[in-house]
Amino acid sequence: MSLKLIGGLILTLLCTFLGTNYSKKYCGKRDFFSEAVSFGVHLKREISFTSASIEKICESFKTENEEFKKLLNSVTPFEKGIGELYLPAFILPDEERCIKDYFSKFGKSSRINEAELAEMFVKEMEGYREAEKIKCAKIVGTSTKFGFFIGAVIMVIIW
Repeated sequence: MSLKLIGGLILTLLCTFLGTNYSKKYCGKRDFFSEAVSFGVHLKREISFTSASIEKICESFKTENEEFKKLLNSVTPFEKGIGELYLPAFILPDEERCIKDYFSKFGKSSRINEAELAEMFVKEMEGYREAEKIKCAKIVGTSTKFGFFIGAVIMVIIW
């Protein structure tokens, strides 16, 4: 009896853990926008205090987010007109328009205007990030509860 109880509890914990981890892959968009906000702050700082080019600014920004790395690597060809700006599949059309508009305007005005543009970019990305934080919290919470529920049902069936 105690072995069934211990096994059932372990199974319930495992299902809860799997439910939580399953939902993490749906939070990539939140992480992408968090990196976009960090990049915008970095960009504004670089524009305000140095005269570095967009290539140098993109190279100096360090990120662990693979999707954002791909975006930064595509900025230079996009600026030169020899390639498209990489955007992940989960980006919606209005978000895509915002990001493309911003990167198409960079380098075409004074440093003061570009610093203001970077500030506007940060504010828009913060809005998107906050919306994604709410969605992600709901998904993680629901998946965790569902995993726990499945584990508890299996435990009851075993017992």
